[in-house]
Amino acid sequence: MNLTDWERNGWLIPHPTSGSEVRDHFRVIQSLRETLRIDVRTVNTFDAFRKKRNISGYERIGLVSDADAAAMRALAVKLRDDLITWIEKHRPELLETK
Repeated sequence: MNLTDWERNGWLIPHPTSGSEVRDHFRVIQSLRETLRIDVRTVNTFDAFRKKRNISGYERIGLVSDADAAAMRALAVKLRDDLITWIEKHRPELLETK
């Protein structure tokens, strides 16, 4: 299934492509350099995927390839793992269940 299928089936959920929510996404991605010490290249790659996703989801269906989606998923998994490692090292109490 691809984005065109989602559009045809009416499964796309409206999402803002401008305004404060988009600026917040940009800021979160840019903050990764400081919060997780992610290198500039990775941050820029993540932001490029964000931009492409916005364009493909709301302006040009089919712009994001399966390879792009797989690469974005791999990057998200790496960032999640980096975050968990950081939490384990610096804030292990956040992982404790109550």
